Parts: sequence; structure tokens; C-alpha cells
Amino acid sequence: MIPKAEILAPAGSMECVSAAVRSGADAVYLGVGSFNARRNAENFTFEELGEVVKYCHERGVKVHLALNTLVSDDELEEALLTAKKAVLCGVDALIVQDMGLASSIGRMMPDAVLHASTQTSVQTKYGVNFLKKSGFSRAVIPRELSEKEILTILENCDMEIEMFVHGALCMCVSGQCYLSSMIGGRSGNRGLCAQPCRLPFSTDATEKYFLSLKDNSLIDYIPKMAEAGVASFKIEGRMKRPEYVAGAVKACRNAIDGREDSALRKNLRDVFSRSGFTDGYFTGKTGRDMFGIRQKSDSENAQSSIKELKKLYEKEMPVRAVSFDVTLKKGELPLVKVSCDGFKATVSGDSIVETAQNKPLLESDVKKQFQKLGSTAFYLDGFSCETDGDVFVSAAALNSLRRKAIDAISEKICQMQGITINGSIPEKPKKHFPTGQKTYFVFRDEGQIPDSLDDSEVFLPIFSDDSAFEKRRNAGAVMPAGEMHNSDRIRERMSELEELGVKKVICPTIDALSIASEFGFRIIMGFNSNIYNTQSLEFFKNSGADECVVSVELTKNRINSLGGEMIRGIIAYGKIPLMLTRNCPVRNAKSCAECKGKSCLVDRKGEKFEVVCTNGFSEILNPYTIYLFDKLDEFCGVDFFMLYFTTESRSEVEDALYDYRAKNPPDGKKFTRGLYYRKTE
Repeated sequence: MIPKAEILAPAGSMECVSAAVRSGADAVYLGVGSFNARRNAENFTFEELGEVVKYCHERGVKVHLALNTLVSDDELEEALLTAKKAVLCGVDALIVQDMGLASSIGRMMPDAVLHASTQTSVQTKYGVNFLKKSGFSRAVIPRELSEKEILTILENCDMEIEMFVHGALCMCVSGQCYLSSMIGGRSGNRGLCAQPCRLPFSTDATEKYFLSLKDNSLIDYIPKMAEAGVASFKIEGRMKRPEYVAGAVKACRNAIDGREDSALRKNLRDVFSRSGFTDGYFTGKTGRDMFGIRQKSDSENAQSSIKELKKLYEKEMPVRAVSFDVTLKKGELPLVKVSCDGFKATVSGDSIVETAQNKPLLESDVKKQFQKLGSTAFYLDGFSCETDGDVFVSAAALNSLRRKAIDAISEKICQMQGITINGSIPEKPKKHFPTGQKTYFVFRDEGQIPDSLDDSEVFLPIFSDDSAFEKRRNAGAVMPAGEMHNSDRIRERMSELEELGVKKVICPTIDALSIASEFGFRIIMGFNSNIYNTQSLEFFKNSGADECVVSVELTKNRINSLGGEMIRGIIAYGKIPLMLTRNCPVRNAKSCAECKGKSCLVDRKGEKFEVVCTNGFSEILNPYTIYLFDKLDEFCGVDFFMLYFTTESRSEVEDALYDYRAKNPPDGKKFTRGLYYRKTE
């Protein structure tokens, strides 16, 4: 028998909620307001959220609220108020990305259930265990993990694991995409992704789609992964239509129940797919077969499939057995005792029971009215009626009494457990005053480093040759942002580096922080950590980090207004990786031997995006270099500047260092100010 596992369905509208519930979902996830990763979805008001919670809880279905975006200092109060209102509405869990927001929710509402969004970029057993220590009860793991990697997490972590089993695949590891924000001003980390990856990108400027993956579908693997211990199987698609939701939920339910339905699978493909589906990440078979776009042939049968899928949720599915004990005594108000799943309630009518003038009311007459439960979550499982003879109550009065009884038992079922709320919104820590500004220089290769550069300012990748660290005794190390497949080897390497005398390390992710914390390094959180507010700075300070690079999506004014004591810095120079992907897009056109690490993608406007590979992952670099050398004095709230070198030659590095020290303007160089000076989100 397959262990109980949750089917978690997306809901962008009330019709999607009913489609999910009636098709067999155990839980739904949705958004309210502007702090969720689908801000362009319909989303819900708080009044509607209350209705959703009541509807779902009556039917034994949980409601998870997505609060999975980065939050600025000036938004924290509103975000916490959103969380508080949602919990008071009865939502069962909050899905959170921002670690500062999560820690603030935990202090304000210690009973709130927190799920770590896949946007946290936690990829390994080390990161998952860190999340548990940080107050989360569930981790939503990346779509890029293989079966073996998921099993490793399940075997080594004592917390709930949620995995995606159907829906769209982003090209980039969640939380690591800056493509939409950098080229279009719409941040995926802020819930506004414009999906530029679905536009043409290729290696030769032709109209090919090297960043567009097929939709993920792991429905056939659900029984196996449920046996392995996965707690929740998640369907992507809060912006999809209800027929899609119904079809995906029903297909997942069939998988758990061991039922085959080829017609349903065809309808699900027709209603939405991109040249079919893929299981490439799960099976470890990455490559060009995983790529696809939505074509005319994918949707030509959509209308007929939509009609078939709509039938899955046309009718209410009663799921709760209810019993009524009715007492009708002349001269007294009618009385009903109602029970359901251990809940009990008693209600009375509004008018007294009368003496029958003609035909007395029979028990079968009363039962007939109490059986009318078709539009509710209940079905009749037990009934008794006690009378004192020739009584009469109108059919309308009996119907009203039945509705009153159902409302009463529903209220009992949906009654929220008491939750502790500790005080108000946390005060922002005092303004930060840097005591001085230093510089860090990050390199991809030792050959880029000029001889004149002080070793204490230099950072090299952790898998650089030992000789590089022996030569530069004061150099620091940079851990990789992609760690899914070899986190144990990374941990071994950190031990080796400690023995070599390395004293400091840049940690791009929570996984890296968790590993590095075992050793005696000075820890600097990288920009990939998406530190967007003062509370996040405090969180990482309390979690063992010594310094942080703040988010590259913050504006200058927000950076300067960050409070707290944590030492913080910015990227002042560099071609920022816009994507971290486990499926190299260049392999759509050429092999690794042909590429030789010197390829780029070209978009429809002719812009060239260099692609570099590290530790089994590919990074797609911004075609424009962030250049702030003539603006450094405007960043008065930071303690250090980081120069991030990627594909520059040694001579180009020397030129950049000269410009940095002289604070030269760009003077015709290809550059960007990043998002530091943008005026809107």
C-alpha cells in the first residue's frame, strides 16, 4: 500500500480551487496580494481567501499561501500583516523564500507553519537540514534534482519534502534567475517574471529556442517516490486554466490509486504541453530532448480536451459522512444533533412543532429533507427521528433546519486552532555606518590575476589547483552555486582547503553556508543568496555568516538604507550570471569538445550572452558588465566592493583595476549600471 502523500494543486481562481478539490487534491496553494511569485496571476482578496479556506477545510483539503518573493525593508510590515491575516483566515502553511521574512514571521507567530520555497535554492541534504534548524517544517526541492539526489535528501533529512511532478520547467535553478530583471526590469524573485527565456535564443542568431524546456511530468514516478518518503507532490500552474488543474490532479490521483487512463493523459497533454513532456532531470538524461516550445500541433485538440477535462469537476463530490438525530415534540422547537468525523453540534429550529391537522409527519418525510445535501461536502450516513405522534413541520422549516445544522458542523470542522501572536512588527535595527570600505576580487581562473594584486583581496574557485592556494597563501575560496550532485565532495574540498590554510570563503547559497559552517572559515554570503532586507542580513549574521553581498536587484537607495551590524557589500564590477542551469543550452548545437568553453547565446536582438560551465552547471552571463567605478562614492552604506571577473583576460583585468583605482567613468566601454539606479520595480 502506498503511504499517504499529498497532492498539492495550484489555484489562481476560485474555479481552479473547486477543480482541484473535486478532482482529488489534498491541498491547494495560492497567492494573496503582491508578495507571491505569480503577482500577475488573478490571486485572491482576503475575503475570498476566507471563503477558499472554508470551502477547502469542509472537504478535508489544506490551503497553503505563497509568500515566496523577496521583500524590501519598506515592505516588511505589509508582508507580515499579510502573513498574520492569512494565518487568522486559517491557512495551513506559508510558503516563503525570503529568509528575513521567514525569521520575522517565526518571531511574531511561532505556531505558523513555514514551508521553504524552491526559490530558496536549497539543493542538498546540508541545506535542507539547515532549513529545519531555521524553523521550516517542509522544503520544496528543485526541479533539477535526479531521483538519486532526491533519495539522498530523503535518507538524510528529518523534515517534509515536497517535489514538483507536473508543469512548466524554468531553464534556471529557482531563485538564481536575473534574466527577466536585468534585461526587462521585471524580477522573477519579486514575482514579476516576463519569461524572456521562452523567446528565441540560439548560438547562431537563428530563431531557435535554446532556453525553453518542455514541461516536466513525473506522474508515473509518484508511487515510487511516495514509498521513498516524499510528503507532497506539487503541480505547477497558478496561471493555468481550471481544466488543466483538474486533469493534472486527476492524473496524480490515478497514479497513487494505481489506475491507468490514457485518454486523460492525452487530454492533459493537449490542454498544455510544449512539444510533449520531459522527465530528463529526474532520470538524469539531460540534453536537447528536454527542450521544446508550445506549437500549433500541441493545441490543435485543446478545445475538445478542455470539454472532457471540465467534466472532472462539474459536480460536487461529497466527502464527509454526516449523521442527524432529529427530535420533534409538539409545542417545542425542533432539535437536531449533528455529528461528522468526531465533531458534534446541536441546533434548534425557529418555530415550534405543531399538531398535524391532516396527515402526521413520518420519519421518512423528515429524512427526505435531510438527504438533500447535494451542493455541500457532506453525504448522509446516519439518521434518526424521534417524535411524539401526530406532529407537523413544514418542508421549508425542515430544509432551513438542515442548512442550519450543516452550517454548525461546518463551523466546528473549520474552527481554527489557537495561534500565538507575539507583539507587533519587529523594529528595524539602527542605521548601519561603515567603518571603512575594502575590496574583494573574485576570479574564475588563476591566470587572470595580475602579480601586483594583494593575495588577501583575492578569491579563487574551490576546485582550483592546490598550488594556486599554496602560491597565494592569503587567498580566499569561492564555493559553486550549483551543488546538487557533489555536495559531499565539496565538503571534502572545504576540509582540504582548511588544511591548506585558506581562511575565508564566499558562499553563494544556503547549502554552501551549511557546509562551510562546519569549518573555521570567515564566511561571506554571495549575491546569489538574494539578501534584500535588513532582517535577512540579521538572519545570516545569526546563522554564522560574517559578511554578505546584498542582492544585485536592490536599488542604491535601498542598499544605503539597510540597517543592522552585518558587514555588507555590492558587486561594483562584473558580468553577472543571469542564469544558473543544469542543462547546458549550447549542447543544443554543439558538443562540449566543440564548444571548448567559448560559446555564447544570441537573442533576437543580436545580443551575445557568454556561457561558462562550472561544477557541472552552466552560467549564462550578462552581455553588459556592471560598472560603478565612477559611482562608488554614492554607495555610502556598504563596507566593501566586489569586482567579479569571469571571462576577462589578464590584460582586461589590469585595465579594470586601473579604472577602479582611478574611479574612471566607463568612457565608451560596453557597460550597465545594473538595477542599482532603476526607478521602478
